[in-house]
Amino acid sequence: ITLLHQSRVFFLMIGRPPRSTLSSSSAASDVYKRQADSGELEEKLMAELAIQVEEAASEITETVDVMSAEEVKERLDMFDANRVPMYFTNPQQILGKFFDIEESNLFLIQNCQELEEEIDSISQSYQQEQSDMVRIAQQRKSQMETVNSKITVEQGKLKQLNERLERAKDAGAGITQDQLKSQIEERVKTIFRTIGGLGDESNMDTLGMLTYIETKLEEMHQFIINPKNGIEETFAATLMKQRDKERRRQARQLMLSKQAEERERRSKIALERSQAPVMKRVGKPVMWRSRPLDVKKKVTVTQVETNTEEDEFFS
Repeated sequence: ITLLHQSRVFFLMIGRPPRSTLSSSSAASDVYKRQADSGELEEKLMAELAIQVEEAASEITETVDVMSAEEVKERLDMFDANRVPMYFTNPQQILGKFFDIEESNLFLIQNCQELEEEIDSISQSYQQEQSDMVRIAQQRKSQMETVNSKITVEQGKLKQLNERLERAKDAGAGITQDQLKSQIEERVKTIFRTIGGLGDESNMDTLGMLTYIETKLEEMHQFIINPKNGIEETFAATLMKQRDKERRRQARQLMLSKQAEERERRSKIALERSQAPVMKRVGKPVMWRSRPLDVKKKVTVTQVETNTEEDEFFS
């Protein structure tokens, strides 16, 4: 701060207080502390300034008393009357400007803190989104692997079913797929009637009967494995083994009967062929000839340009 008092120049240096911390609470406390410190500093500066003004005034008074009137006039004429006036005419104006700058500085600090908090929240949300995307990608990848494994298993089952179908066709000696389907439907109806209590079969198709049969089998299985019903596991295992053995025996008898029928059919055809009269070929044998060349006919369509007006008139 520069103070001009007639011919004397005074320099007053005011140190800037330390900057606020990054914390909002500490920044507010620093503001209140600086306001208290600035009040004490203002009082101290005003007291020192008053002392210096009194000393300068006394020195100027002594100097003017010693000088004559002409010398005083000459010294006053040394200053330019059109010189630029001082911007600050009162020390309170400097302190007010200093307080305004401090308030703007505090506003900027708080704004920077808010921006830093927003940046931190944005970075945290970005990291969270990135981790969620990685987790979702891993889940989708595991789901795709599971689906691919299921597809492989189903393809294996389809291959086994096709092999079983081929074996059934070979064992059936020319049975068509429709005949095999009708046989399966008859067996399903037989099982449905044997179990009983599942509903009217006239209002159901084969798939509905199979659904009811599976439900009933699941209920029976739960009843068997429940220890409260008093059915031993060994008894159930023995019974299942006997049923499997009986099923294999029936399948073997069916296969043997089909093979016997096939052998009988073949022997009958061979007997008929042996008892049939011998047919001798008469005449010259037909000589093999090469296949004639394929002649492709090329059809060419020619478009005849006609007058549309004449066509409309004659039509």
